[in-house]
Amino acid sequence: MVNLVLDKPNANNLEWINTKEDIRNNKCLIYSFGVGKDYSFERILGRLGCRVLAFDPTVNYPPKLGKNVSFERLGLATRNDPDNMLESLMSILSKHRHNNSKISYLKIDIEGEEVEGLQDCLLYTSDAADEGL
Repeated sequence: MVNLVLDKPNANNLEWINTKEDIRNNKCLIYSFGVGKDYSFERILGRLGCRVLAFDPTVNYPPKLGKNVSFERLGLATRNDPDNMLESLMSILSKHRHNNSKISYLKIDIEGEEVEGLQDCLLYTSDAADEGL
């Protein structure tokens, strides 16, 4: 199951995020696109035990943002565009060897491009649902 969100939730209120069981079972995997200037949400989930992969082509952070939180200067798009540091969701998942993994939470906040970025995500979730993932 992939949870989709188009905007950053309140980092002080994680109750509505459906990752509690994954956190308890140490199987929490978070993909976060569009970190911007504030990555407190990602750091909180990392401290809770989630493995968080954060992406944003517009900022330059070190590869490690905190406990269990990695960063890559890369954006989400429907197709790979190395000149603009953009890749498709499937390409990113494959690169990180998560194309067959359950994603506990998928955050997309990419400056008005969420719909374009979601096209590949929806194809992935449709394929995953057909395969029972």
